[in-house]
Amino acid sequence: MPTLLHWRAPVTRLLTAELVSQFGSGMRFVALPLLASTLTENPLTIAALSLAGALPPLLVAMPAGVVVDRLHRGRLMLTSDVTCMVLLVVFTVLLALGQHKMWHLFLLAGFVSVAELVEFVNLNWPHCDGLFWPHRPGLMGVPGGGCGRAGSWWCRFG
Repeated sequence: MPTLLHWRAPVTRLLTAELVSQFGSGMRFVALPLLASTLTENPLTIAALSLAGALPPLLVAMPAGVVVDRLHRGRLMLTSDVTCMVLLVVFTVLLALGQHKMWHLFLLAGFVSVAELVEFVNLNWPHCDGLFWPHRPGLMGVPGGGCGRAGSWWCRFG
């Protein structure tokens, strides 16, 4: 019988994948402004790049919650991670060819931050116990978290 720390356990695989993903996100958070500083010496442009990474998630946070609530969480997490990977690979190719421009950094910061927001909202959704063990009862003995998809967060306190 596999334990929780066994590699095949769904939680272990998910947490390992999330650890790798968050490590990459942290490196991106540091690397983009440093790369921008090699392209320009204007501190306002570098600050605007940080804003370009922070503003889109603020604008799409509410719709992202609706999307996460309506779609399959496992596929959504995979899609957001693959989107981040593709964007970063394309930018890495541009960087290796010497074809990178400042507007590429702005687009990369915006799109990757939105994809990471979707993954963050999805992973930290309060009733994600059904994501790890869909065959086990969730809150109040109902699979997937209790009171249904919408409003399950309130079931923990009600």
